[in-house]
Amino acid sequence: TGIYSPSNDNIAFTTAGTVAFSVNSSGKAILGNSTTTGAAQLDNFTIHSDGHTGMTIRSGTTSNGHIGFADGTVGNAQYRGFIKYEHGSADTMTLATADAPALTLDSSQNATFGNKVWTGHSGDSAPDGFPSLVQIDSTAAGGSLSIGRHSADSNGPVLLFHKSRAGATNGNTAVQKNDSLGLIRWYTADGDDRNSFAASISCENDQAATGAAAGNRTPGRIVFQTTKDEADAVSSTTALTLDSSQNATFGGNVRIGASGDSAKLFSVSESSSGTNVVSFVNGSDAGYG
Repeated sequence: TGIYSPSNDNIAFTTAGTVAFSVNSSGKAILGNSTTTGAAQLDNFTIHSDGHTGMTIRSGTTSNGHIGFADGTVGNAQYRGFIKYEHGSADTMTLATADAPALTLDSSQNATFGNKVWTGHSGDSAPDGFPSLVQIDSTAAGGSLSIGRHSADSNGPVLLFHKSRAGATNGNTAVQKNDSLGLIRWYTADGDDRNSFAASISCENDQAATGAAAGNRTPGRIVFQTTKDEADAVSSTTALTLDSSQNATFGGNVRIGASGDSAKLFSVSESSSGTNVVSFVNGSDAGYG
């Protein structure tokens, strides 16, 4: 155990006859028994061993651990980028750029992208009880999601939804009648919170029989919903349903053209008398309004 100079302008520290730490003539440090530094721009400090190699930052049980990236010595130039782990009840890791959180991973392994960090996914940060594994937040156009494909063929980008009743990932337990297969909703701030949605598009299992689906049968229907312009209108109304037989059911009147009167295009039970019905069926009678 000692300190010696293995070559000109180099210094090494040994324990039990093995180099434990050395600094070469360029001022680059190596932890471990090696004389080889890392690749260019990754070579100021190298950790070497002949097996699995790692580094630990140990903080107090309610304190934080940091790795900082600086380009100056004043203000936030001392920490323009950083990786932070918050111990204690938060158990949250944050990756920051330009001194602002870019990605936060919480204790439930939820990921939040953007410059606003949620410490949890409850209340208006998880509208209608839908906590998100990935959340994108921004105060500008960055609050967007773009999917692109640039292959030299006829294929375009794909957004996939899949649903099973397995109770575990990658399961194939069949869905059942009326199960929701996927949902897109548009939530809006109403002055109180962001738990009410203005419109939605959902896909549902449209099989006729109850019980589990079988035989590679995947009948589906698409339901479009909108919310009326009324005070305290907290529930939406089905505007259009497209079922597995390609039938379209409208929840309200149908208007053809940009302006003018609207009417029910087809009514099963109403007559044309006193109503605005283009086509109607009442028992065995059919007619036009």
